[in-house]
Amino acid sequence: MIISGKQSKLLQLFLIAAFMLLCVAFRTHAQGQNNTDFNRLDSLSYACYLQGDWTCVIQTSNKALDNGYDYYYVRMRLGIALFSQEKYRLAAQQFENALRFSVGDRNALQYLMQSYQYGGLAFEAAALEKQYPDIYQSTFLKAVYMAGGYAFSGSGQAIDEIDLIGEPNVYGALNRSGNYDYFQAGIQFAPFDGARWFAAYSQLHLDKYQRILLSSDDTIAYNYTLTQKQFSLSLPIRLSKGLTLFPELDVFAINNKPLLVLYDTLSSQYTFNTSYSTFTNYVIGLKVLRETPGFTYGLALGKANFNEQSQIQASFIFGYYPFRNLNLYTYSRVSALAQNNSTQLHYKQIIGFRLANPLWLQAGIHFGNLENAIDDNASLMYNLEGKVDFNIFGSVIVLLSKKLTFQLDCNIIQRQSPYVQFSDPENFTYKTYTYTNFNLKGGLLWKF
Repeated sequence: MIISGKQSKLLQLFLIAAFMLLCVAFRTHAQGQNNTDFNRLDSLSYACYLQGDWTCVIQTSNKALDNGYDYYYVRMRLGIALFSQEKYRLAAQQFENALRFSVGDRNALQYLMQSYQYGGLAFEAAALEKQYPDIYQSTFLKAVYMAGGYAFSGSGQAIDEIDLIGEPNVYGALNRSGNYDYFQAGIQFAPFDGARWFAAYSQLHLDKYQRILLSSDDTIAYNYTLTQKQFSLSLPIRLSKGLTLFPELDVFAINNKPLLVLYDTLSSQYTFNTSYSTFTNYVIGLKVLRETPGFTYGLALGKANFNEQSQIQASFIFGYYPFRNLNLYTYSRVSALAQNNSTQLHYKQIIGFRLANPLWLQAGIHFGNLENAIDDNASLMYNLEGKVDFNIFGSVIVLLSKKLTFQLDCNIIQRQSPYVQFSDPENFTYKTYTYTNFNLKGGLLWKF
């Protein structure tokens, strides 16, 4: 069969038109199939949502997202399902995504704020408050904290069991740290929108006891009180989402009045005078933390000048939230402290969990060479003279209301303190005795 040029051209046009119709048919079928999948998943997700079947909502919503169906309602349903399962740190991500589709949506904002607050993401909550000032009314004063405590020392019993003067019977002396009382008052405040700064004042009164033995029958006992005042300031700066910088400063004003002992070599006699001294110590700290739904990690640097020495400490911090909330969490801190041309290592581990709806328990241990170590935010310092072997601690945290929290802390601290023995007026030996302190502190946090 012979096809003319005109017929050939018509045939080509026919084939092109047939191919285009076929493509349209396939595309329409694919779109119909996609629409069917979207409608099926959306309907199933919504039905599970209405029934309160949160596991089903999570499964179907994630399947929709995996298939590329990302929209406001799937994010909201997934967020509410995770929120209802108390996975607040994961839920926050979904409400953040929901706000991409509906900026300023009050329902999403309400859930997001509560997810930040319940999930321990205080600085994200502050940033959200700053972003929507018309919705969240900001106040200067955010919280007030007051705490007090007492420490019972076992040092008194320990020194009764040592031979202070030793075999030479020339001279022996010690300066024992005993019981102490403690008070702290602090505020959290917002000098500008989005800030969460903290300032505190604390005061400690430490019983001191000096014992001097000049011979087996000649003992001098002197009691006095060491007073330590501490001023603390923490100025967190949110650098970006989930990343916060913490500049910190602690200043210690210490008043001391020990008995000063002098030996006159010409007369071979001792003289005793009360020595009043006032000095200042400081801790300068800088910490950076990254927050994710499951983890917190970061680095901390600190510099201090305790006990007429210079300390520099570096730490790695790691926190873990296995259920993406505060129902169970761990906190780990590995530190290296440089002083006296040597490096001291110490490690701190905390585990906390919710025992009941308003009740949390915490337990932990801090061990290593803790002499002059810098603890978190300088809330507990190891700046008393002597070596610290370990600190075992526990806390009970009770949410009395949405605004009021009570916390009770206890610490068992094993210490080694020095004493001196003279074999003659010019030659001496330092020795140590070991004892245990039991600290108890209670405090209230009132949020505004």
